[in-house]
Amino acid sequence: MDTVDVVPILKSGFWPSARLIDYDSGRRAARRFRGGFTLATFRKNAQGCPACVKLPAGFAMKKVLDYRICNVILWSYNAHSDPRLTARVRRAARLLRASCH
Repeated sequence: MDTVDVVPILKSGFWPSARLIDYDSGRRAARRFRGGFTLATFRKNAQGCPACVKLPAGFAMKKVLDYRICNVILWSYNAHSDPRLTARVRRAARLLRASCH
């Protein structure tokens, strides 16, 4: 699995505007996508992990955009509900989908 952050996650708690997670198979990405992108999972992953970035104040699942495209998961947390960021993430998803074989 490879992960590419548009901006690195810093210990300051800053979240990147988009994250691309590349799995070795579409099946593995699908399994992770089905079970991994819920508020409970975000909270569970952040607990007991001092090196993990904690959920930002005011975290809301409605601000998460997530897509599974072939063997890739693209997700974004739009903390300020910026329509420009939403449009850019949706465009990235469309371009990824178009290049998926």
